[in-house]
Amino acid sequence: MHGNTRCRRWTHVLAAALGAALLFGTPVCGEDNEEDRPYPLPDPDPAPLQAKGIILEFEVWPPDAEESEPLVRKLQNAGLNPVEALPLFKSWVFAWDELRESDSAVFMCFELALDDQVSSLFASCTPDTALSLPGPVDE
Repeated sequence: MHGNTRCRRWTHVLAAALGAALLFGTPVCGEDNEEDRPYPLPDPDPAPLQAKGIILEFEVWPPDAEESEPLVRKLQNAGLNPVEALPLFKSWVFAWDELRESDSAVFMCFELALDDQVSSLFASCTPDTALSLPGPVDE
């Protein structure tokens, strides 16, 4: 295995782990004390986030159709279908037919990052999570 590919794979895994920690509100460093905060923070929403699918970003745009065929086949086998190409962001958006818990999208990104056949075909994978709008902050 090429050294650069191994480094990129672990970068994908680390980025996905940090993204999942941020997505689920898990502290990455340490728990800071509420009394030390200069501003009040709203309580995290206990409802699980929903994901429509995943967003794949590429280093080279457009990705070569023949080279990326194993990646597209793997995504379609997982029930993800191509929805949109975003040339400005060098990204493809893939979606399931119905919303799923965001864990499914995070695990799909992990699976892609750890797959030797497809991990080198994209630069990053992000869950396409439905974000909720921030509510009013109590004063």
